[in-house]
Amino acid sequence: MKLKMFSAAILLALGAPAMASECTGDGSSLGAIGAAPTSFASECFRTFSSPEAGFTDHYSFSIAALGNVAGGLVDFLVFQWNDVNLSSVVVTGQGQVRSDTSAADGFSFAGLSAGHYVLAVSGSLGHGQLLGGYSGSISSVAAPVPEPETYAMLMLGLAGVGFAARRRNKS
Repeated sequence: MKLKMFSAAILLALGAPAMASECTGDGSSLGAIGAAPTSFASECFRTFSSPEAGFTDHYSFSIAALGNVAGGLVDFLVFQWNDVNLSSVVVTGQGQVRSDTSAADGFSFAGLSAGHYVLAVSGSLGHGQLLGGYSGSISSVAAPVPEPETYAMLMLGLAGVGFAARRRNKS
């Protein structure tokens, strides 16, 4: 019986480095995002042999029109361990790379064109933590477009300035 327990302990110890970078959220697709928030989450598993190993989870998404993408992240308790350090959020796609290194207070990327993107969430579990996780949400708001009335007022203003300049030149 002791030999079986000893063998199991050795197998777990040898398999520990392989488990050092497991996160459940990596490679997930969020689909097309819009004004309604889209949620995502990940649980991360670490071992004592690699206590502060970092992770980077990738989430693919798309937006339909020029817009601003914003969201937030929060770490959550898994079996009373709560030491997830979220370090950065990076969005890549359409020839653009945008980063936010203060992920704990949310993230925002303005002026993203329509297309497909990848959201990369990076962080680490604190020293000695076995489990941890985070959750977040992301939404896209279309960039504001001026209404026709705005252009009409602009044209009237330019016409007024032109009229005043022409009267001044005649006198």
